[in-house]
Amino acid sequence: MIAMTVETLTRREAETEREELVDEMRTRFETDDREELRNLTLSGDLNFQQIGRVNRLRTLDYLLGE
Repeated sequence: MIAMTVETLTRREAETEREELVDEMRTRFETDDREELRNLTLSGDLNFQQIGRVNRLRTLDYLLGE
């Protein structure tokens, strides 16, 4: 059996989290360009946790219509 969790965010919470992730990406990888972050993910240069953070940023972008 697969357990799933549904997360509910207000738009403001999603925007705040996205801003925090953008700052984190700029600090950690010196970029917040989504294509560059995607390439880092595909290159194998990121660990599992970092890939999760990049994917979370991409998800928030999608949910916020960016």
